[in-house]
Amino acid sequence: MPGFLFSLACVALAFGLGGIYLSKEPGPTAIGNLILAGVLIISTVVVSAVSVRKQRTGLSRRALVIALIQAGVAIVLTGGILMAASRLTHDWDLTEPRVYSLSEFSQRILDELPVDINAVYAGNPAVSGQERVLIEQFAQASERFRLKIVSPQELPPEVARQIERGGSQLVFYSGGRARKVQALNERAIIQTVLDFSMRASTTLCFVTAHGEPSLDGHNAQGFSTFYALLTREGFQAKELLLAAHPEVPEECEIVVVGAPEKEFLPQERDRLETFLNQGGRLLVFSEPNRPVEPGEVLEGMGISALDALVVDEASSLFGSEAKGTEPIVNRFTDYHPVAQGLTERTGVVFSGARPLILRGSDPRGFVYSERTSRIETPEGESLEAEGDGAKPLPGWMRRGAGPFPLGASLEVPTEGGDEARIVVFGDLDFATNRMLGALYNEDLLMNAVYYLANREDQIRLRPKVEDLYQAPLIPEKTFAAFNSVALLIPEAILVLGLVAWHRRRRL
Repeated sequence: MPGFLFSLACVALAFGLGGIYLSKEPGPTAIGNLILAGVLIISTVVVSAVSVRKQRTGLSRRALVIALIQAGVAIVLTGGILMAASRLTHDWDLTEPRVYSLSEFSQRILDELPVDINAVYAGNPAVSGQERVLIEQFAQASERFRLKIVSPQELPPEVARQIERGGSQLVFYSGGRARKVQALNERAIIQTVLDFSMRASTTLCFVTAHGEPSLDGHNAQGFSTFYALLTREGFQAKELLLAAHPEVPEECEIVVVGAPEKEFLPQERDRLETFLNQGGRLLVFSEPNRPVEPGEVLEGMGISALDALVVDEASSLFGSEAKGTEPIVNRFTDYHPVAQGLTERTGVVFSGARPLILRGSDPRGFVYSERTSRIETPEGESLEAEGDGAKPLPGWMRRGAGPFPLGASLEVPTEGGDEARIVVFGDLDFATNRMLGALYNEDLLMNAVYYLANREDQIRLRPKVEDLYQAPLIPEKTFAAFNSVALLIPEAILVLGLVAWHRRRRL
């Protein structure tokens, strides 16, 4: 009997400690198991003592002493394990959407935080919830991020006014500036941190005057969201009237050509070619029925775009006006810097994309349409080469079946020892206000910018605002359910097994 009780005590102790380690909180199930373990250990000692008293032999007294020592050691070990668990700083996040972990992008920003940020959170200090756990993770990730949690009644008047006006419970202060966090999720918090911490280091110049999107355009086809994203992550952006300059200005480190509606002037192409020959960086977007600029320069380097439309009915954005014209793409070249972090589980959405033509081994594609995709050419046009100087299309493209390259890069050494870099996309819409926030579009776009800026080591996926697939359970209730289902059921099976084993021994 004492052995049976001690076995039950071990089971209860193991599952009690397991509940605390997994949930990070002493929930009712874990506490109940630990109490039961203590009761069973005491019962084991009592039963052993009664058995020894009945036998009254020297050997039995010795067994009693050993049992008491074992019980004391078990209690001391249990207390020691609990104390060690209370000091444990490493977090295990077993949730599917990583609710209790910061993304690599946020971790990098916090590791390199150049300023001190004081965060004030208005909430009940005695209450723990997902929002509070999230902001506490930010405080634990960086010594320069200091968090103070106070009840709304204890707020200073100026902080109370900030929170009341913004409807936010979290306000940041740094360098005499204050910012309220618009939403209590990782994406909104890290964007506010970026507003304080990032300093402009690279300038992007957007070519204008040919029908390109405007940096301050807030309509669906504008670049204002792209501009805000660049600014938050430490880039400068300005518009460039290329025809008004004898050459690309020295401050322009990356030149952006946003699918112009009109062809460039010959002298504009010459200025961009000179810019590349001096080790410049070029980001090009193209669209069907528009010229690819600087076309002759790119074609001489092995990159061009077919004036056709990539269509994929099997993998298309739900609700598209023309079915199949807004494909969801998740085929990436995993070794390419621009595709770093992007996998088949991280799709991007293109709209009205045209396939790129890559000739030779220098251009490298990094994102492709699915095998189920096809291309549609304008009515009356053929995929066969026409004219004396026309180059034939690759055989797989003439067949009109995917996959098709939708993004490619090129690295060209220059005579001066520098390296020119070019990134070309077969679509413009994915970078505009209408679609930049869809899925992982902004990650693909910003990865290209970081690659052109020689900052590949800083490429990370940005945190996303996700709808958890566990609604309406909040994380605390989810862990309670986890304790109940994932721990109690195996525990019950073990206990029933011990009972069956004990009964068979007595037969």
